[in-house]
Amino acid sequence: MPFKINVNQPSTAPLNRRPSEGLPKGLAQVMRGSQADFDEVKGPPVIPPPPVVQMTANAALLCWKPLRQGVSRIVLQAMPIKKQNAKVNFKKFEVGGKLGGKQTILMNSCDQISSAVIAELEDNTWYVFRMLISNMFGAVTSEPTAARATGDLVEQEIKGSLRKKDKKRKKVPTQPTPPAEPEVTDSRVLLQQAQAAQALAVKEEQQEKARSRAASMTAATLTAAVQSSTQDVVEDA
Repeated sequence: MPFKINVNQPSTAPLNRRPSEGLPKGLAQVMRGSQADFDEVKGPPVIPPPPVVQMTANAALLCWKPLRQGVSRIVLQAMPIKKQNAKVNFKKFEVGGKLGGKQTILMNSCDQISSAVIAELEDNTWYVFRMLISNMFGAVTSEPTAARATGDLVEQEIKGSLRKKDKKRKKVPTQPTPPAEPEVTDSRVLLQQAQAAQALAVKEEQQEKARSRAASMTAATLTAAVQSSTQDVVEDA
């Protein structure tokens, strides 16, 4: 028996519905959350402050507050300079080459992560750092950090930092302050923890993508089943 298709019956499905409508409950909740985050983003991200930097002999750990704002890409750059107070010109930045610049590009969970490592820095070198972040509306760049040192220059930086603090305390003898811990530390353990956290974040991102693919396949299977059932009803009619 040939089946009939009523071409004059208008579709009852809404044209402007959200992607989460008509999906299984669990998948719909996930997609509604993603849609809500997307709806809150109205333009390029706000310019972030310079990252906080911890140094070792040949690596740097950069830390910042989670960026949110739909940020989907972060570029961390390390620019070598000849001395601590040298003028910084990031217009000449290049990876490798004569200048020996380094950078790390992040593309997973960029709106949530708060630290990353720039490795393979040169020993006994001064560096300044900056962040470039972007979402679907545009990109912005942070101001560069203060110069930080690698290798044996770390001790020189610590001594210089302590001398500056001693001078400040001498200028205000009526308000003595206890000596502060130097900002520069040999944070190898901290870097290892950050690298482990970064690897875990990548693993979790991959697992989340796998779950999303599985949910999408489930939604496609349900849709195919509904279409097959509809076709059988039309054929019976």
